[in-house]
Amino acid sequence: TAIVQPQGTTAPTIWTIGKTQYVGALFHVGNPSPTLSGHYVNVSYGAGPNLDMSISPTCRDFAPAQTGCLKTNVPSDGSGLVYFRIGNPTSFWCSLSPNTDYYLNVRFHDPNTTGPGCTGDTCKTTIENYFGQ
Repeated sequence: TAIVQPQGTTAPTIWTIGKTQYVGALFHVGNPSPTLSGHYVNVSYGAGPNLDMSISPTCRDFAPAQTGCLKTNVPSDGSGLVYFRIGNPTSFWCSLSPNTDYYLNVRFHDPNTTGPGCTGDTCKTTIENYFGQ
């Protein structure tokens, strides 16, 4: 079980997650503008180990069919995680369909990490979400 502490509306900190666990956050894409796009960032101020992130219709799916829906081994230095938009999939953009459920899947890349933000067998991480119409 992860403990999440909101940091404003778009940058929650996951305060406690086991190094071998994952977060699978269910979200629903309503009927947004067809030009909606955005991305997630593994921020530098969040102090956490490298992350793997995917967007998939399946919880815990770290091998989604769309190559743009997976980023692995992303450091917490302000690097981009998954970039998404409505329609038009590419190897860079994860394509989301309107009126569809997805999971945002997050885990630590290396379960043996001893990086910043880690204590014992748990770590913390902060992820920002940027999106616009």
